[in-house]
Amino acid sequence: MPNQKIPKIFIIVGTILTAFLVFANRVFQVANVTSPQKVTIALRNTVTVAKGMAEVRLMPDVDKGGNGNETVSENPRVDVKCNGKELHQIKLTSMPSETVCGIQLKVLRVYKSGTGGDYPYADIEVTW
Repeated sequence: MPNQKIPKIFIIVGTILTAFLVFANRVFQVANVTSPQKVTIALRNTVTVAKGMAEVRLMPDVDKGGNGNETVSENPRVDVKCNGKELHQIKLTSMPSETVCGIQLKVLRVYKSGTGGDYPYADIEVTW
């Protein structure tokens, strides 16, 4: 009995069920988002916000090509993409930004975290 193989049908059903659950979880999370939305973004990472209306990417103060010495100021710079097409660059402050892609952004805090405690993150509030 220990060398018995799992029938392929169980593997196929398990794979399909897992894919469905991952998809349903993402749809459910997007559907339950309300304004204002608070998001945490790591440097050079992208987050989809406002029920999919826009994508926000945290950028370094000076682009050094991702060499690990990049910093993020208290007023970070973000790239905002609408519907995967238009790209807007915005410098955030503690006041709401101009409306871009139907959303306004403001920085809540900038901090460093990670294993060495030196990787930049920003908490941002998104209103639509």
